Amino acid sequence: MAEENLRRSLEQLRTRLGEVETEEQATQQKVDSLTDHIQDLLTHHEGDVPPEKHRRLLDALRGSVEHFEINHPVVTGMINNVIQTMNNLGI
Repeated sequence: MAEENLRRSLEQLRTRLGEVETEEQATQQKVDSLTDHIQDLLTHHEGDVPPEKHRRLLDALRGSVEHFEINHPVVTGMINNVIQTMNNLGI
């Protein structure tokens, strides 16, 4: 159940990231990087995700929070939610 919630949160975050409009190259790179990490993780079946993929995504999420805080607070909230869900799962 918790893994399913994580996947749903990741899908919602991926969708929201696709809606981010920016002309800043650094922001676009963060969006692209996070989207790639999320897509990579979602290609695996539930319970079949290698731990290193979880760690890479978690590192990328943590590293992006500050970047999105001011201009994209909804994205920041979603990222924090995913981080919390991953922490609750022991990832």
